[in-house]
Amino acid sequence: MIHGAEALAALTVSESKLSRFKSRGILGLLLLCVGLIFWIAALQASQPEPKLLGMTVDGRIQELPLLDEPLESRQILMDWTRRNIPDLYDWNYANFRAELNKARDFVQKITLEEFTTDLEDSGILPKVRQDFLILRANITNEPLIVNETVTSGRRLYVMEIPMTLVYDSGDVEAGQRRQINQDILFTAWIVRASILKYDGGLMLAKYAIKQRN
Repeated sequence: MIHGAEALAALTVSESKLSRFKSRGILGLLLLCVGLIFWIAALQASQPEPKLLGMTVDGRIQELPLLDEPLESRQILMDWTRRNIPDLYDWNYANFRAELNKARDFVQKITLEEFTTDLEDSGILPKVRQDFLILRANITNEPLIVNETVTSGRRLYVMEIPMTLVYDSGDVEAGQRRQINQDILFTAWIVRASILKYDGGLMLAKYAIKQRN
C-alpha cells in the first residue's frame, strides 16, 4: 500500500509538471503568433503600395490611375481642352477625313462617328467641301467646368467651351482674307479613360453644340 501511494504521488507530480509544461508551451505559441502578426503588419506598412504601370500613346511609362479618381489639378483638364477640342474643327476641304480620324486619340469612337454625321447634317462639311474652304476653331473665353461627378465608375467633367469657327476661303480682298465667323458654345462631357489609348487619359464621351449670339 505504501509503494502504491508513493507511485500515485509520483504520478500526480509528473502530471502536474506536464500540465505546467503544456501551459507554458501554449503561452509561448500565443506570444509567437502575436509577434508574427505585429511583424507582418510592420512589414506591410513599410512596403510601398504596388502600382500599375503602362506606356502612354506618346511612349512614356506612367502609373495607371484609377478612373474614378479626380485629376491632380483643374489645369490638366483646361490644358487638355484647349489642346484637343479645337482640333475637331481644324481641317479643310481636302484633308477632312484624315484630320477627323486623328481625333480618335481623344474622342470615343461612337462619339466621333456621331460628330462626323452632325458635321454633314448641319451643313458645315458640305459648305467647306463645295466652297474649297479652310476651317479652324478658336476658343474665345475661358472654358467653364459646370459639373463634376462619377458615373459608371469614371470621373466625369462637363465643360462649356465658347468657340468661334472660322471659314477661310484663302482669297484676299482689299488686303484682307475673306473669312466667315460662326460663334458656338461647345459643351463637352469628358471622362477619365486609359492613358494607353487616349491623350492624357481623358476622352470626349459626349457633346452638344448650340449657336451663340
